[in-house]
Amino acid sequence: MIYYTGDWHGDIRHVVNWMEGLGDSVQGDYYLIQLGDAGLNYYLDDRDSEKKSVLQDRIDQFKEKGIKMHILFVRGNHECRPDKIPDYMQRDIYDGQAYIEEKYPDLIFLKDGEIYHLEGKNFLALGGGYSKDFFIRILRGEGYWFDEQLEETEFMKILDKKIPLDMRIYIISHMLPSSVAPRRKKLFSRETRTEYWLQTISKNLSERIIKWLSGHYHLNLELQEGQYEIIYEKIKPLG
Repeated sequence: MIYYTGDWHGDIRHVVNWMEGLGDSVQGDYYLIQLGDAGLNYYLDDRDSEKKSVLQDRIDQFKEKGIKMHILFVRGNHECRPDKIPDYMQRDIYDGQAYIEEKYPDLIFLKDGEIYHLEGKNFLALGGGYSKDFFIRILRGEGYWFDEQLEETEFMKILDKKIPLDMRIYIISHMLPSSVAPRRKKLFSRETRTEYWLQTISKNLSERIIKWLSGHYHLNLELQEGQYEIIYEKIKPLG
């Protein structure tokens, strides 16, 4: 079973409750895709480690029952890139590269631009985004990362990927392409850079995309007849 959910911003209570609510009748393999801003690589100290330990402990309880559960994280804008954190190691998993800490082997941070194969489905991970509150965050000494958005060279590398013409994919990202992203005000080019690059990717892969899933916007909303979906606090099974 594959599930997906949106931004946590460090509040793991609803996902812990979800895991506990699965009860004793569950069996097989479970995957939860978290679509950015989990808040687990935010403080970069024991506050992050405590949350990771709680999640890994719950997953270990499932292992004792013979049930495999992994949480797969897309990178958001309010968190440090895992490749900048020394404890993370890059590993081969699900036919792609991802970042894993030895202490928390089932909390898997996906690498931007990689394609993963899960349960017969293909997923392209596209993380990062823009923090509109970046100036306030800097003034308050809160978490902010200048490399929160992918650079042009990173997007170009993703666009150059050789994806088989007959491969149909789900895109799992933090933000949406510009043509479908919610708008509340006029934005400057820096604010929309990620969305416009995602628009280019959307055009290039339009015939192959099964569905596009995103977080970031703090909404639960389906767009264009369900082709695109924003999810926030809900946890849903992937149909």
